[in-house]
Amino acid sequence: MVEYAVKTPPHHATWQEFLDVWRATDECEAYAQAWNFDHFYSLGGDMYPGSGDSHGPCLESWTMLAALAQATSRIRIGSMVNAMHFRHPAVTAKMATTLDIISDGRLDLGLGAGWNLEESDAYGIELGTVTERLDR
Repeated sequence: MVEYAVKTPPHHATWQEFLDVWRATDECEAYAQAWNFDHFYSLGGDMYPGSGDSHGPCLESWTMLAALAQATSRIRIGSMVNAMHFRHPAVTAKMATTLDIISDGRLDLGLGAGWNLEESDAYGIELGTVTERLDR
């Protein structure tokens, strides 16, 4: 069965706009899921073509998901994709467990190696090789 989802990058919008989109998605039976993504600052310009200016607010994905879990009741929620080098795996597991409880079992956990050297450097997080990131 095909399922439809929306993805709202957690940047270049107000909190109210995110709430409006996710609530509308939750109310529309055609959609089964809503996703954000796990970045620490707004992507744009040369780094992420087509997404607009790289300046502006960017909400942290897990905090945003916890709030959106309370604003919705039906859709599955998740962050696409969580870069494993941003957080220790045990911390990610604890965060996911907590969010799954808060959302009444609606969390889908997307994990990946991460890729953004500039963003990692800006936060003092070693990117490492793809193999090192996947081995975490």
